[in-house]
Amino acid sequence: MSLKLADLIELEHTFAEDLSYLYDKILYNKENGIFIIRLMENEEELKKEWQELESFVNAYLQNDEKFIAETFSNQDIIWDIYIVILVDFEIANKLKMEIESDRFFCKKIILDYKSELNYTEHLAELSLFQDFFATGDVDSSINEDNFKINLTKNLNNEKIEELISNPGFIDLEEKEMREAVSDWLTEVDNDV
Repeated sequence: MSLKLADLIELEHTFAEDLSYLYDKILYNKENGIFIIRLMENEEELKKEWQELESFVNAYLQNDEKFIAETFSNQDIIWDIYIVILVDFEIANKLKMEIESDRFFCKKIILDYKSELNYTEHLAELSLFQDFFATGDVDSSINEDNFKINLTKNLNNEKIEELISNPGFIDLEEKEMREAVSDWLTEVDNDV
C-alpha cells in the first residue's frame, strides 16, 4: 500500500463524548487506511491509555458495521488501522517494543513529536507514505554508503533478511548480491 498524505481526510464523526480524550485526530483514506493520532504527555499516560485506545479501535471502528459501510468504500479497511502515538519524552525501549509489537486489533506506531509539524505531517515519517522501492526511477548516483543509510532507514534487519531470502530477490548476480547484503547485515549487527 502506498498512500499520499494529500489523500487523507479527517474523520468527521462524533463518538461518545467521554471517548474524545483517547484521540487527537482520526485521518483516513476511504480505501486504504485509518490513522488514529494521539499525543501522549508522559510515559505514565502512555502506559495507562494505549490499551484503552486499542479497545476504542475494536469497539468503535472495527465492529460498528453500519458506520463502516457508511464511511468507507472498502470494508476491509478495518484491517488497515494504525494507532500513531506521538511522544515528546524519553520512552523506555521495553515499553516501546511492547506497544509496537502488539498487533491485536491494529498496528501501533510510536513517533517522536515535533512541535513544528501538524499531525498529518508526522505521518510522512511512516514508510506507508514513502515509495522507497516502488519507483521505477533509479538514481545512479547512489553510492554504497547512501544505499546502506537509506536501506536502514526504511527496513529493519528482519525485513532485509526476508528480502534476501526471497528467491526472486535479484536475477542478476543473485548469489553475489545476497552474500554482500548478508555480510553487511553481519557488520551492522556487530556494530550495534
